[in-house]
Amino acid sequence: HCSVIYVASMDSKVISIADAFDSSLYNRNCLSQALLSIGWTQAMVETAFARLSMWDKCTINVTNRSWVIENVATDPVYRRKGVAYTLLKHFLEIGRNLA
Repeated sequence: HCSVIYVASMDSKVISIADAFDSSLYNRNCLSQALLSIGWTQAMVETAFARLSMWDKCTINVTNRSWVIENVATDPVYRRKGVAYTLLKHFLEIGRNLA
């Protein structure tokens, strides 16, 4: 469901990664369609959603169009050097442009 993934690298080594998505593009219907397209049966999809019901209670519930920055990770060696900040600046600009 990620709309954008940014990777920062130095000397061919990944030092930071971040991902985000447009909430209007991700919902259960999209996930259901994706699972059905790879061969899941409707019963399998319903069983999976039933098992995920607890997960739904501890995740954000976005009801309007939002730009969700989901994950940001930086190698500990490169933390506090502005790497993640630079990635986040790019994501914020994308979000502003979606408005």
